Amino acid sequence: MGAGREVAYLFAGHGAHYVGMGEAARAAGLGAAVDEALALLDRALGAEVSALVARGPLEALTLTENAQPAILALGWAHVQIARSLGLSPQVAAGHSLGEYGAWVVAGSLEIEDALRVVRRRGQAMQAAVPVGEGAMSAVISAPTEAVEALCAEVAARRGEVCQVGVYNCPGNVVVSGQVGAVEAVEAEVAAQGLGMTRRLEVSAPFHTPLLQPAAAALREALAAVEVRPNALPVLSNVTGQVVEAGASPEVIRGLLVEQVVAPVRWEACLRGMLARGVEAAALLGPGVMTRGQVKRIARRFETLALDEAAELAALRAAKEQG
Repeated sequence: MGAGREVAYLFAGHGAHYVGMGEAARAAGLGAAVDEALALLDRALGAEVSALVARGPLEALTLTENAQPAILALGWAHVQIARSLGLSPQVAAGHSLGEYGAWVVAGSLEIEDALRVVRRRGQAMQAAVPVGEGAMSAVISAPTEAVEALCAEVAARRGEVCQVGVYNCPGNVVVSGQVGAVEAVEAEVAAQGLGMTRRLEVSAPFHTPLLQPAAAALREALAAVEVRPNALPVLSNVTGQVVEAGASPEVIRGLLVEQVVAPVRWEACLRGMLARGVEAAALLGPGVMTRGQVKRIARRFETLALDEAAELAALRAAKEQG
C-alpha cells in the first residue's frame, strides 16, 4: 500500500485493547502521535487512563469505561499517523465503539467530545445489566441463518432475550442476551455440530434491547455535545449502509443511540465499503481483528495495520523514498 492513496479508515472496536497499546508506533519512530493522543485522553476525561494503557493492570483497563475511550484514543493517534504517511480516507467505518472514530474523522464530532461521550457510553453499558445476568458468545463456522434460528427458538422457549448481536463476517457472529439463553444456544451449537463457541469477556449483553438504559444515558450525553453534518461518507453499524456526506445531526445522534441496542451489521458495512470500489483499508486502533474479517469477504483486499510496527516502518520508508 503506497503513500498518497485514498483508502477506507476502519476503526477497531471493544475488546481490542491490551496493555502497551501504541508501542508499535513508537517502535516505528512514530510515537509522538500516540503520546499526544494519550495526553488528550487524560485531559478530556480528567483521569490518568494513559497510565492504564502503558502499565495496566489489565483488569482496570478492561473496565468498559476505560477500555472504550482508550481504544478510541489510539485510533485517533493512528489517524494522525495515516495522514502523515499520505493515506487519505475515502470512506470511514468502525466496529461498534469504533464507529465514533469514523464520525470524528468525518468531522461530525470533536475528538474531545467523542472521548467523553464514549466514557459515558461505557459506564452506562456496564451498569445497564447486573453482572452475571447477561453474556455474549462468539459462534464460529456455523451458518448465520442457523444461529439466528437457534436464537429465536431459545428466546421463545425460555422467554428470555437472545439474538445475534454482532454480524462480523461469514462464519463469525456473536450471540448476545441473558446468560441462560446464551448457554442454551452454546449447547445446541455443540449438540448439532454446527461450529464452535467462545464466551466473550464482557460486562453486559451488548447490542440487545437489554441495553435500553444505556441508550437513554447515551442520548443525554450526545444531546450535550455539538454534532455536525459529516463531510465524509460513514458506514453505519445499525443499517450496514453508507451515510453519505451531509447527514443531519439528528440522524447521526439517532444512529449512535440505536447502535447500543441494535445488532452490529459489520459484515454489511464491509461489503458496502467494497461496493464503493475501495481497494485498500488502513486499520486504526489496537490489533488486527478487522483484517481477518475483510479477508473472509475479499481475500485479495489490501490492508495496512497501523498497530504493526513492521508495516508502519515499511510505509514510512516508502513515503520517504517517494
